[in-house]
Amino acid sequence: MSSACYVYAIVSRDAPVPASGGSAAAELALVPWRELAALTGPTEEEGAPLTVENVLRHEAVVEAARRQGPALPVRFGTVFRDAESVASALAERYEPLVADLERLGDKVELSLTALWATPPTGDAPPATPREEGTPAGRGAGARYLYARAAETRREDAVRERAEAAAREVDRSLGRLAIETRVSLLPTPRVAVRTAYLLDSAGVGAFQAAFEEMRRTRGDLRLLLTGPWPPYSFVRRSETEYGGTRDGRLEALVQLLSDDMRGRQG
Repeated sequence: MSSACYVYAIVSRDAPVPASGGSAAAELALVPWRELAALTGPTEEEGAPLTVENVLRHEAVVEAARRQGPALPVRFGTVFRDAESVASALAERYEPLVADLERLGDKVELSLTALWATPPTGDAPPATPREEGTPAGRGAGARYLYARAAETRREDAVRERAEAAAREVDRSLGRLAIETRVSLLPTPRVAVRTAYLLDSAGVGAFQAAFEEMRRTRGDLRLLLTGPWPPYSFVRRSETEYGGTRDGRLEALVQLLSDDMRGRQG
């Protein structure tokens, strides 16, 4: 068996090892350092391949740990050479981890995605007076610059629409959250993606406010997923010890989220 350690979550030293189905869960173990411990499982040195099954397994273990008590989720794919390396990483980042566990250990995250109902691919805003007077016979370089200016105006117009949508969403929902993380225009189809940090007791009120807002927004297709562990609010430098960041994970998790939301709706 490989001695490499896959890290799922950070918990208190005296936290019980969660019991959940599957052979991987049966081999879970705690690697302690002072008052903290990392919830780990055996893996190959190269870590778990990025697949739907592995992402869901990671999420299931994190959720099981949080049902036992406060737990700080660690990003998918975080692997260390051995238990000693895990303990060394806990020692190196001990104080920030303690603070994040206290701040986030019992909190949840809801993710809102606002997709354009109609893709914003219309004409550019009106040209400036200087551009209107541009002779058609100018050289290739000048034509390129003016075309680029028109494209910039289109991009600015789309960003302004996205910023306006983000402000309206925040007016409806921001007051119900402890913290927010906003990503403007993360993809051409998505106007805004916002993560909300909440107490578990506030999830119902937030979902009700979201449904009320969704009924009034014909220009956006609004999706709400969660509650999840608060991945977006954990300081990344403290939870990506030995793992490598992979942008495909965010895309994969979002696809899973959107698919689950579609099945519910």
